[in-house]
Amino acid sequence: MWRLDPVWISAIAGMVAAIAAVVYFIFTWWVNRKMSKDRKLADRPVIEAILIGDFYPGRLRFELKNIGKGPALNLKFDCKDNGEGQWKIQNDILPIGSSEKIEAIFLVVKDSYKPGEEIFLDIEYMDIFRKIYKDRLLTLNTTEVIEDIGTTEKRM
Repeated sequence: MWRLDPVWISAIAGMVAAIAAVVYFIFTWWVNRKMSKDRKLADRPVIEAILIGDFYPGRLRFELKNIGKGPALNLKFDCKDNGEGQWKIQNDILPIGSSEKIEAIFLVVKDSYKPGEEIFLDIEYMDIFRKIYKDRLLTLNTTEVIEDIGTTEKRM
């Protein structure tokens, strides 16, 4: 009859327990890392900008909306048109919470703008985890906005 030594049995049991502990540690670490990434993505702010009415020469008005789940912090803007025109924001922008809308007005700094040109709005903002996002938004063509304002006014 074949008999195992109790020392060998406890050594084998100890090795199996050590391997199980390492596997459990790696699995737990992987799950925590994945959950952390998912949580950060779920709290990401996403800014949408729409050029809205009251278009005047030398002035642009945007509606900024955060369509993401987390707040957008430390917003910075750079607005340019197809030409070399540059626009400067008139008012300070506070953080934009989830599903909040605010208005931003830009005034011309260096004028070369002609109606019909596209306007680009570069936005930089941060989430609650201090990750910085940079987006370049191509807004509506201003002639389309002016025509849309005229159509809306005629309906009223």
